[in-house]
Amino acid sequence: MTDKIKQIFEHFMALRFAHIKVADPYYKEWQDRFETGIEWQKSDYSNRFALKTLAPDLYPDDKDDFFIRE
Repeated sequence: MTDKIKQIFEHFMALRFAHIKVADPYYKEWQDRFETGIEWQKSDYSNRFALKTLAPDLYPDDKDDFFIRE
């Protein structure tokens, strides 16, 4: 995971899942999503809005777009 993606991941988790501890399996699931570039595809509209807000230059404008980071 690049430093930029790690920062987005950390901000995303603090924004959307502040109650989830690092040792929680759900935290690891989201970490894996960011590491493999599928966080957008595995997100509902609320999470896609959060991702777009955190990194408007990275994620698609259309919340329905298929998008996988490479």
